[in-house]
Amino acid sequence: MSLELPHKKDLTTNAKLPGQLTENFEAIEADDARDDKKLADEVILRKKGDDDLSKRCFDLEESRVTYKKLKEVDSYWRDRLKRVALGTDEETIEIVLRKILVDEGIIKSDVNSPRSVTRTNSN
Repeated sequence: MSLELPHKKDLTTNAKLPGQLTENFEAIEADDARDDKKLADEVILRKKGDDDLSKRCFDLEESRVTYKKLKEVDSYWRDRLKRVALGTDEETIEIVLRKILVDEGIIKSDVNSPRSVTRTNSN
């Protein structure tokens, strides 16, 4: 069974065929161009979505790091507060003792450096 094309028998159809083919190809090309534009737009949207997701992941990581640092600082100060409350915090004891010794005149505090002290001569 062979397929007979109508333009072989009908000369009027034969004359219209090139125009019809041109129209068909132009329609196909226009359709293809629309599809390409839709695809390009979708790629742009997906890239934007990927960028947004990457930014959110980065922000979450930054938040996690910040949270971890805050937990470390919180832990340090809680431990220090416990030591101060128990009277075992060396830094606080040193500051209080230095103040008492300066107030009693046993040592002199250097104004420029609160940690450096000089002994006074007590007879």
